[in-house]
Amino acid sequence: KRSESEALAEDLKKLQRMLNHYKKSYVERDSLAEDVYKENEQLKALLNKEREAYQAIHIDLNENSEYIGELQQKLADLKDSTIFSSKDSEILSKDLQAKILELQDSERERSLVEKGYQEKEQELQKIQTQLEAQKKSFHELQIDNEEKERLLLEFKELQGSYQKVYEKRCELEGVIQEESNQIKSLKDKNQELQSQLSESQVHTQQLEKGIQYLRTSLEETQTKNKELLERPIESAEQQARIEELEAEIGEKKCEKQELKEEIQFLRTKIERSKSYRNSDDNALKSELQNQEDRIGELELEISERKNEKKKLKEAIHKLENQLEKSQDENDDLKHEVKRVSGEDKTLRSEHQKHQDRISELKSEIEKTQSERDNLEENRESLQQQVVELRKKETELEELMKRSAEKEEERSKLEAEIQKTHDEKKQLEESCKSLKQQVVELQSQVEEKKALQADLEERDRTLDELETELVSIKDDVVKEMESVKKLELQIQEVLTERNELLTQLSEKQNVINKQSEVLLVKQEQIQTNEQKIQEVQKQVLDSEAERKKLAEAKNDLKRQLHEKNSAFEEKKNTLDSKESQIAQMKYEMQKHRDQASRTQGQVEEREVALKTAQQHIAKKMKEITLIKGTLEEQKAQISHQSNRMETLQQRVDSQGRELENREKENQLLKNELAETKQNLESDIQTKNSEIEKLRKEFHELNQKNASLTIIEERYQQLQKGFSQLGSVFESQTPAPPPLESVPKPDVEVVNTEPVQVKEKNEDDLFAMSSSSQRYRKSFFDN
Repeated sequence: KRSESEALAEDLKKLQRMLNHYKKSYVERDSLAEDVYKENEQLKALLNKEREAYQAIHIDLNENSEYIGELQQKLADLKDSTIFSSKDSEILSKDLQAKILELQDSERERSLVEKGYQEKEQELQKIQTQLEAQKKSFHELQIDNEEKERLLLEFKELQGSYQKVYEKRCELEGVIQEESNQIKSLKDKNQELQSQLSESQVHTQQLEKGIQYLRTSLEETQTKNKELLERPIESAEQQARIEELEAEIGEKKCEKQELKEEIQFLRTKIERSKSYRNSDDNALKSELQNQEDRIGELELEISERKNEKKKLKEAIHKLENQLEKSQDENDDLKHEVKRVSGEDKTLRSEHQKHQDRISELKSEIEKTQSERDNLEENRESLQQQVVELRKKETELEELMKRSAEKEEERSKLEAEIQKTHDEKKQLEESCKSLKQQVVELQSQVEEKKALQADLEERDRTLDELETELVSIKDDVVKEMESVKKLELQIQEVLTERNELLTQLSEKQNVINKQSEVLLVKQEQIQTNEQKIQEVQKQVLDSEAERKKLAEAKNDLKRQLHEKNSAFEEKKNTLDSKESQIAQMKYEMQKHRDQASRTQGQVEEREVALKTAQQHIAKKMKEITLIKGTLEEQKAQISHQSNRMETLQQRVDSQGRELENREKENQLLKNELAETKQNLESDIQTKNSEIEKLRKEFHELNQKNASLTIIEERYQQLQKGFSQLGSVFESQTPAPPPLESVPKPDVEVVNTEPVQVKEKNEDDLFAMSSSSQRYRKSFFDN
């Protein structure tokens, strides 16, 4: 059995070594998979950065397109407000064509950038497909690992069951050893009792011999007495001799009575020893029978344990087969690991290629940034050109005014050649005043344009602020809803915590009363832990809602992409506007023809100047109104900014409250864990105390059982001695009656009770007994 157990232990050690080797291989494979996953995450982060850079470039292009649209609107306003001369209009048309060409070049560059972005997106999709394939392979490896871990757990369970069986077997062997020791001790006791019986039998034989010798001596004395009685009384000497003989006879009777008593005592003692021997024999027989039954039971248990051992061997054989299969699977997995390592190498090479591609993309991004810088420089140059155009517009207006003045002077000179120089001077003064007014009007027009530009920029900023306010309000509303949900959850958790605290206090009171209620409390603690896990799940659900908000943000990004498509539509509208500009050029050519053909439009221009003055006055009023509205809007903006600050403060305060509540929840969890640990420690202490009490109770029961056995044996011994006394009384024959000896008046009867001989009581064969005369004659030889 020991060799088999040692072989099984060695097999188990080998299996544990194999399992440790498999665990190490699984850990290495998991580490490789984690490294690949981390590298993929880094690639994703780099691609996201590239997307953000592309989106920034796209936003800059949108801003440039908006600025170009503003320029085109300003040009259209200039076209509506002023009438150009032929030379200046040609210059402006050339400038417009050059700017249109620049816009086309920028759009081409934008299309190239979009193509590059699409190519990068395709590359990203390829990388994502590769990542998904790797994730699938990693998931399959995880499933294999879980199966192997399950097999390991089953093996550990079988190992634990085998250990338990081995421990039971050791316990049974110890019990068998104890029983065998008890059997040996009982056999020794039986031998001792048999030796005592043999000694008591020898002693009884000696007593019977002494009794027979006494009987013979009594018979001899009786015969002598008869002879003496038959002889006649001859003299006084004979009478004295007879008296002496009678005295001796009386002494002998007393000694006889003493001998009878001793014999009676010895009979009782022998009967008791026989009863004790019989009771001991019966007890030994019963104990031997019990031991044989116990040995049979132990043999049955040993056979059962052998069957269990066979089953365990079969299970171990199955496990070995499973381990062989797992070894084959591990070999397959090693091949797969090699294949995965090859794929990893290929992926690393691809990763290197991707890194090279990323470096190329970075260089392209730098190029795009340089192009962006160039576009910004072009934008600045365009702004400078716009400033120059504005200057040219002012010069054109001055030229137009001068041409108008010259035409007026010419008409006046042609119509009124004969008028006086005074009227001419007055006209010149009036022309000067008109010029001053025109200059003032031009300055007002420039201020108006600047105000319009500022208003447009402020309108844009207001629109952006409004959109941001709407988005912020939506976010605030969502966060308030989430905060309310969290508050409700936290209140539920607090109520549950209060309930748990009350339950815990009740449980602590009940623990002192009953130990069985502890199991119920553990179940309640498990339910409470499940509730806590549900709360944690709700917190995770709130995090999922946050993820949903992130998805909503992605939807907003999609909307931005849709806006980009709308921008492309606007681009098409720009193309249509370019066609309209061509039509305007054609109309300008018509206006040129009209300017060259007709001179009568000068008077109409004077009327137009008056109307322009009126229009300027109206515009001034509108500007004052716009200034008032601007001040109101500024006040509203300041109010909204204050409101935003208050909202931000509220959001920050709510965030702090959430953090405090999360901390409180963490503290509650820690308290619950501590209470759980305390309860478990209390349970363990109570269980240990209960086990100690059970052990003490078991020991007391064993002691009581041993004491009851001793009492039964003592009672059996008493019964045996009483039976021995009765046997001796029945077996001793009565002495023959004396014919001539007179009977005594008072019969001598043993009135003393039958007693167990004490240690200090005189023995029958002791030298200090009263009848030394008979002992010297009968037993000293």
